[in-house]
Amino acid sequence: MGRWLNQHLPDSARILVSPTLRTMQTAQGLDRRRRLMEALGPDQTVEALLHAARWPDAKEPVVVVGHQPTLGLTAAYLLAGVMQPWPVRKGALWWIKRRERDGQVEVLLHASLTSEHV
Repeated sequence: MGRWLNQHLPDSARILVSPTLRTMQTAQGLDRRRRLMEALGPDQTVEALLHAARWPDAKEPVVVVGHQPTLGLTAAYLLAGVMQPWPVRKGALWWIKRRERDGQVEVLLHASLTSEHV
């Protein structure tokens, strides 16, 4: 997954990582600077994750290496507008984008990949 991300992410992407051993090991696959953030730790909230990522105002892509159930809850909130515990597999990628089209804000699932598909 790290190889795929390194090929597809722009250099301006920010990499935010939970300060747990497993997430730090996962993020090592990215050949980029990483920032450890307590707001992405286990048992943190959707609000804390969105604040850390500066959603929806960030100008650059943001990669979040975090934990369930917060990742699934965040995906559900952004894509469906509800807080539901969506499953997100370990090592999976959900690339969520925000754009404006015809004066309307849209949130899109740009890509969803598991390590078997990379």
